[in-house]
Amino acid sequence: MTEQHTAPQPAAAPSPGERVMLAAPVPAPAIGWTVPAVYGTCVRAERLVGRCTVRGCRHRVAVDAVVFRVANGSGAWESRYLASGDAGAPWVPEGFSFGRELTPSPRSVLVREVFDRLGLFCPEHAGRVRLRTLTARAVAAVRCSDACRTAVSALCECECGGARHGRAWQR
Repeated sequence: MTEQHTAPQPAAAPSPGERVMLAAPVPAPAIGWTVPAVYGTCVRAERLVGRCTVRGCRHRVAVDAVVFRVANGSGAWESRYLASGDAGAPWVPEGFSFGRELTPSPRSVLVREVFDRLGLFCPEHAGRVRLRTLTARAVAAVRCSDACRTAVSALCECECGGARHGRAWQR
């Protein structure tokens, strides 16, 4: 009998208003305390579409994201997190920067792996893909076709209202 393994299922996208832990507490022995957990309240879900910034490159990508409202003692702000598809770390910050740390932390290594898996770095040019937020409007008179599913533009005006826009580029 063949043994079947199932991958852990990623967390479902939160509903607007739902509070989610975005980052677990991280011990920081060098400074003598633990960095607290980061919580955010879901504001809205978005789809991002993009391509490599090198002219003529055919690398394309589409990813789902959620905008969270994050607050701490010094204020509140909105921040976009990408759906990683990983049950262990379902949300990674889109604006995460690499290369500034002398010693990569487990978090930065994890985020880099997620970015690579999602296709957010062009494998040919090693650059980060430029992402744009999809703007969608449902137009019942325009049938959704392969042109929508393979689109890299940030505008969708067909019957799907953006639900299938760029799906061919999702990993």
